[in-house]
Amino acid sequence: EPAAVAFHAVRRSGIRLGDTAVIQGAGPIGLLTLQLVRASGAGEIIVVEPNERRQNLARELGANVTATPAEAEAVTQDRTTGLGADVVYECVGRPETVQDAVDLVRRGGSVCLIGLSDGDASITPRTWLIKEVSVTSAIAYVHEDFEMVMGMMADGRVRVDPLHTSTVGLDGLAGALNDLGSGSSEHIKVLVDPHA
Repeated sequence: EPAAVAFHAVRRSGIRLGDTAVIQGAGPIGLLTLQLVRASGAGEIIVVEPNERRQNLARELGANVTATPAEAEAVTQDRTTGLGADVVYECVGRPETVQDAVDLVRRGGSVCLIGLSDGDASITPRTWLIKEVSVTSAIAYVHEDFEMVMGMMADGRVRVDPLHTSTVGLDGLAGALNDLGSGSSEHIKVLVDPHA
């Protein structure tokens, strides 16, 4: 299901062969988006993630370079000779990362909002206007997204096993949610097995 979400978003984003893409966040959606962007022919992929374990996994799954949020602008400028990314995928779901996405994109580039923020985002409209940013958003998927992404999983273009870091029973669910919500969890995707 998360793979279908990422697949739907990448399809809507209009990424082109050779594009430089920035992916904000290396949680399950960000890491799946990374793999789908790579399969779509991106030339350079930068993943922005504060957690070192998630950064390492992002590089293993195809990121050319990773950066912390504090390093993101400098790394993006360096890797694009000052132009900015062609496409930025916001997979964090925090209000502040919406404007950060626009700050990382080049003039005429696009931002794809995937992360679902629980609050209103403060933006700088002048930046959006000057850059002539195109924005797409994606929530969920359609039936054919499932069929197509399952094919990519079956042929190995999308790897999901490295994302599964733990399985808990129902008695461990509250602890797992607290851990994931802490912002410093070492886990990527925790599955719940009611029989465990």
